Amino acid sequence: MRFKRPNWAFSGWRRPAVLWWSAVATVVLAGFLVARGLEPAAVRATLFAARSDPLVGGAVLALYGGAFALRAGAWSRLVPELPFRHALAALHVSLAANHVLPFRLGEALRVTTAVQRTPVSFAAATASTV
Repeated sequence: MRFKRPNWAFSGWRRPAVLWWSAVATVVLAGFLVARGLEPAAVRATLFAARSDPLVGGAVLALYGGAFALRAGAWSRLVPELPFRHALAALHVSLAANHVLPFRLGEALRVTTAVQRTPVSFAAATASTV
């Protein structure tokens, strides 16, 4: 099932500028809330450790990104109608949603994102994620 963008998609609050400023406000608010709960000594120790050995930090980030690339590649091979870039995008949507939403609802969003962006059927996307 494919969803078409309605012709009112960029009217009112859905205009790109409104969405952009809403996102900026959300990030600023989230940053403020996170910063309130941080312990300054722990932040200093973490920054010092990262600065003292940046190669390890870079390797960790590369491996973390590589794990997503491998998962997206495996999903693309399992479902041939699903391009790699859409599989990678759906995995990142799922990861973000799992951090914010309860009950691992990001997994449902992964299927929804893949179905909306590609000609993959709902059944194939769901079966390939279980």
